[in-house]
Amino acid sequence: MTVSGQGTEQKDGFIFKAPRDIEAEVLPGAFIRDFSGAGFALTQGEEGRKLLRRLLSADADKFASGEAFRSALLNASGGVMLEARVLAGKNQWLLVFPPEEAGSGQAWMGQVAVAFDAEVERLQGREACWLGGRQAGEALRRAGAEPPRDGAWAGVGGYRSLKVAGFPDFYLLEGEAAECREFRSRLEAQGAVQASDEVWRCARALHCEAAPGEDYDESSSPLECGFEDC
Repeated sequence: MTVSGQGTEQKDGFIFKAPRDIEAEVLPGAFIRDFSGAGFALTQGEEGRKLLRRLLSADADKFASGEAFRSALLNASGGVMLEARVLAGKNQWLLVFPPEEAGSGQAWMGQVAVAFDAEVERLQGREACWLGGRQAGEALRRAGAEPPRDGAWAGVGGYRSLKVAGFPDFYLLEGEAAECREFRSRLEAQGAVQASDEVWRCARALHCEAAPGEDYDESSSPLECGFEDC
């Protein structure tokens, strides 16, 4: 779907509002995009650091504790398997994989870890969601969380596990499922709306976020599909 035009557009037999209409109606506020089914993998120590040097297009060594970054997860030939968001801690790294490819990302990470004697823990019982729109930061404040700067993450006061990470144009919330859901309810009470597939597709295109299967596959290099900043 293009990012220009007015009225409606048709794709695969479905009618969509034009992106400019969606931008005018939804993006000026705050919207939530469900990320249920996301995969979570934790690695740490020097062995984990070496593992990430092999797996990620981004250099994990350049990020300090409390920072967050985007990276491509690479296959054996250096192609892009999927997009990962990484929250760096004190000598440990939490990787968040998109729902569609969570299992394959976790499995590949565990397989490669054997060669580096690295431990990879698949975290269970966690959920994540995206928060976007021009009023996303204000919605976070009203819900009781201070918005982190781009490239940083922080815990949310009053919650044991919940974290919010700042990325250009979006915030990623992740934590234990019950806490993530409860905070989502807070955001909704502050006016954040659930984003439909239509809205999310528009937001992704407007902010040049690559989509698996559409903008890249495992034969793509990071430089070919929008991961040049990784």
